[in-house]
Amino acid sequence: EYRNCIGEPSGQKVQRFEEVLQYFTHGELFNIDRSWPALSEMGAVMQKYPDAIYQAVIKSPVQTEYLDFFQRCPQKYMYMPIVYSMKDIEKVLSYPDINVVGVEAIVKGEDSELFQKDNIKWIHDQGLFVWINTIMLGGSDVFILSGGHNDNMALLEDAGPAWGTLIERGYNVLQTDWPFQLNRYRTKSVR
Repeated sequence: EYRNCIGEPSGQKVQRFEEVLQYFTHGELFNIDRSWPALSEMGAVMQKYPDAIYQAVIKSPVQTEYLDFFQRCPQKYMYMPIVYSMKDIEKVLSYPDINVVGVEAIVKGEDSELFQKDNIKWIHDQGLFVWINTIMLGGSDVFILSGGHNDNMALLEDAGPAWGTLIERGYNVLQTDWPFQLNRYRTKSVR
């Protein structure tokens, strides 16, 4: 049960993964994140909900054990590796039986390989989308995910150098805690 801001029970419970899967029956795409410690268990639950199997985009770090799971899994889930370099992407693409649909690019700074337009174009040329996370998870350098072009910059300073730069670079998906504001920016500013 969730607790409220003063530490008391809120009356609201966390929904179990299986409960959530029951609602994905109309073609909605959804992202399954942080499931990599339990991929086999996740797969077993998803087998009960065939609609959800074809709607879920599952992500994980680029580690051999996870890539081996997706390679040998008879169900070809849509897969999105979390990548830090072009080498990561090349490793994932060396597995011919993984249904890679896109990549989540972790960009520590503008000098990152995954911030360069030519590399983003190359990724697109492989038939993949490029996702970047603009959410601010904390003040540490560990949490720099979009090269400083983040939600805080967009909301507190100027959306152009934040979200606009990422859109102009060619990122297809901006993960944000502020979808209304991002949509409003895109509607008014991106042509």
